[in-house]
Amino acid sequence: MFSARLWDEVIFRDELIGLDDRRDGFELVLTLTREPARRPADYSRRVDAKMMGQAMERLPKAPRLAYVCGSNAFVSAAAEALVDAGVPAGLIRTERYGV
Repeated sequence: MFSARLWDEVIFRDELIGLDDRRDGFELVLTLTREPARRPADYSRRVDAKMMGQAMERLPKAPRLAYVCGSNAFVSAAAEALVDAGVPAGLIRTERYGV
């Protein structure tokens, strides 16, 4: 899952979409918080537990590791959503920046 405010702020967007299009196990879920989603399976809101659960259902098996990077508030919300979706806290790695 990749969250950004705007479509044009999704770093490596074309490369990530290209990987997703291969349908070989990589599943890209984008969520845009300040404009409508552009792809049918993506979201246009902040990451929440329901969204994370839906994204997890798309995976062929449970993740062995989850990595969350962003602001303190985002990391806390995304990590909590992962736990709520059934990912054990010990499998979640985080990197925080800013305030």
